[in-house]
Amino acid sequence: MSSTIELAAPHNWCDRRCERCPLSTSCPIPGMPDRQPEVILGDAVDLLEALCREHGIDPAAPPQPQPQPESIDARVLREAGRGWADAFMALEPTIADALVRGVVVAGKVARIALEEDLGDDDLWACLTVPNLLVVEQMLATACSDVDRARTVLTAKALVRFDDADSLLRVLLSPLLDTISARDRAVFAALVAAGRAPSPLATR
Repeated sequence: MSSTIELAAPHNWCDRRCERCPLSTSCPIPGMPDRQPEVILGDAVDLLEALCREHGIDPAAPPQPQPQPESIDARVLREAGRGWADAFMALEPTIADALVRGVVVAGKVARIALEEDLGDDDLWACLTVPNLLVVEQMLATACSDVDRARTVLTAKALVRFDDADSLLRVLLSPLLDTISARDRAVFAALVAAGRAPSPLATR
């Protein structure tokens, strides 16, 4: 399948930490911490309704039938992401920023599991591939941080993290193995050019 990763909007594979992101000034949905959540939600609803009208969808129409229940594979992957996040977040404050990074990884893994269940090739190319590569990068960074702190972390915390990390990597490995060398090269070029969002680049 041909790659469309270069066309994927970066805000679809960022970690929503806009203050760190070099692309925030050009992002169509920048974070606005001074705005009330109700206002942000209202704007999002207005935007969604406008998009529906643009595509000939009636936003007031009855909802479509519910999708198929989550597959066992998707559930196992999602739970492994959550388990990894719990084990990693337990290492804070020894590991800086573990709480935020754990939440990001868990959310991205849950999204990957859902998208894998949908089986949509376009969705895979545009969104799942970059999100997988972001997770791969975040796991590598997290492991490096843990390795540097092993002498000060408790044995119990390390065993918990190592087990959770090993499980998540085993489950992600078949998905990561399907990513083409071209997609990896494009992704690396975006990062090197400063066109990748946080967490891969910071201002």
